[in-house]
Amino acid sequence: MLNVIKAFLVTVLVFSICSLSSYATSPEEYCKIHEDSGAPGVCTTRGNCVVLTTNLGIDECKLCTDGGCELVDNCDQCPESEPE
Repeated sequence: MLNVIKAFLVTVLVFSICSLSSYATSPEEYCKIHEDSGAPGVCTTRGNCVVLTTNLGIDECKLCTDGGCELVDNCDQCPESEPE
């Protein structure tokens, strides 16, 4: 019986983590989470992207879509401003 309860709790945990990661994140939300976490570097928004400037001055860009924010190979994929 104890194994059934453990399996149920693990299943609930896995589904909870999966559902949390599927929520859309806006660039503003991403930067707020970054700043609140105390992670090093500076987070700024640029259109539908976030730009993380590391302590070494390197820019890492993440494109934010309905599935969340994902690292892109080139910051040129991020617009300078919101489309009108």
